[in-house]
Amino acid sequence: MEASTTAAWILGDYMAHPKIFGGSDLAETWASVQPLPRGNPDLFDAWTCLFKAHGRAKLAYEALKTRPKIFICDYPSYGLSGKETISDSRQCGGCSSVVYCSKDCQRQDWAEQHSNECAQARDFHRERRGTDTWYEHELRASHAALLEVVYAEKRHLGYDARDTLPVFNFTPVDALEKRSRAETYPDQEQCWNGSFGQTYLKDRLWTVVTTFRSGSVPAGWRLVQGIFPPLGKDQSIELLVLLKPVGAGYRTAYCMARYRMRFTPIVTFLLATLSYTTAAPSPVSSKKCDLKAKGPDLDAKKAFDKYVPGEYVEHNPFGLSGRDNALAYLTGFLVSPGLTITNLTAYAGGGFGHMRFREILPGEFDRVVSDRLKFQGTCFVEHWDVSQDVTGEETNPLAWF
Repeated sequence: MEASTTAAWILGDYMAHPKIFGGSDLAETWASVQPLPRGNPDLFDAWTCLFKAHGRAKLAYEALKTRPKIFICDYPSYGLSGKETISDSRQCGGCSSVVYCSKDCQRQDWAEQHSNECAQARDFHRERRGTDTWYEHELRASHAALLEVVYAEKRHLGYDARDTLPVFNFTPVDALEKRSRAETYPDQEQCWNGSFGQTYLKDRLWTVVTTFRSGSVPAGWRLVQGIFPPLGKDQSIELLVLLKPVGAGYRTAYCMARYRMRFTPIVTFLLATLSYTTAAPSPVSSKKCDLKAKGPDLDAKKAFDKYVPGEYVEHNPFGLSGRDNALAYLTGFLVSPGLTITNLTAYAGGGFGHMRFREILPGEFDRVVSDRLKFQGTCFVEHWDVSQDVTGEETNPLAWF
């Protein structure tokens, strides 16, 4: 029975990919599960969730058969016009991270937004391709089609108010029923929430959100978000989709995706603590940071101006090097509602600093982090970290702290 329950959960994750199982017929399997005794609710619930997910995947699969493989266009104004793509969109030759239905849309988007994104998007795409964790445009299109099905099914359950953002969770398979929610719209910094590496997309995302909220789209259109299974060691893929009503259902007018990364930040309000301790100067072009200032400092920009004024090397595999990349992440992360940091230990010397702490963001993570920081003079220039999840079921009574 336990193996059968596990199989249902594993298969359920694949139901978030309509083109994998959407074309299959599980009717006979479902018929064999129906007579299961209700005395095993875990098993019955797992398979019930699985077959509901399969039904949605099948509807999305049927819809996808009538469209081009990549039916999306990343020029927002095209989607807002209500027009449909009639052939596969082509990706940008510079970065491969956006697709367009025509050369005219590509030219227009370059002039309005993409010229400011392309170089960073190219580097991000190259990095993802190298680790086989790139979110393919065809997969993005199929996830958008699945969100069309889900919103049509769920909209009457409190998801139809324009002042809230419906968030549908597809991982694990029962999350759609248990963890989907309607959220109030955050401000621009909270909208990015600090957990996303593609900082170059922040303006594009905010343009879509403000356009919808301003009432500039036709009545009946809805902005929704889907949380999909991760690629590699990411936490999830988050897809924002603007839906338009078509007949009794919905069609995608525009969509954009972000990777929510398992990226453990330098906790900037602790930077002052380490900076104030004695750190041996590096023999190479030592720098002086503000030694009079003492933490804590929850303002990431002010903390970085004091303690990270120059180059910054990041060794976390899910974060990019560069002062601006780290600052963009932290600016959103530190204002995450409910974030708590406890159990801090810290020391510095010999040109390096170390701190260990526990960080909790309800509904997202509970983990212990160990940070190693390198000084150049009295400024931070390099960062390494490791983290482990806290489950509450550790066998070692000395675990963590």
